[in-house]
Amino acid sequence: MKPIPANDLKKDSPRVVTAAANSHLSAFEQDVRRLQPDHAARFMGLLTAIYGIGEIVGPPLAAYLLRVSAGPGEGFARALGAASATPVIGAGLYLVMRLCWPINK
Repeated sequence: MKPIPANDLKKDSPRVVTAAANSHLSAFEQDVRRLQPDHAARFMGLLTAIYGIGEIVGPPLAAYLLRVSAGPGEGFARALGAASATPVIGAGLYLVMRLCWPINK
């Protein structure tokens, strides 16, 4: 197998991140339709709103992290760390919600 040049990885990384972030939406929608068929539109609307919050907060946060960092590499690493932490936080919130409000079939 031929290694992929680093420049190609940097160029394609936004597409990979976007595909990974959006790949779970259809699975989420199927689960919502299975577990809460009367509320599927509400859940998908809530998910869209949450994505919107990330789209609004993300760029200013990344700009701030770039500004306060020693260099661009450190700034981008911090921004990537913040972006990577959000799904982990979301998973934790999901577990708390499942424990506090179990889904009754």
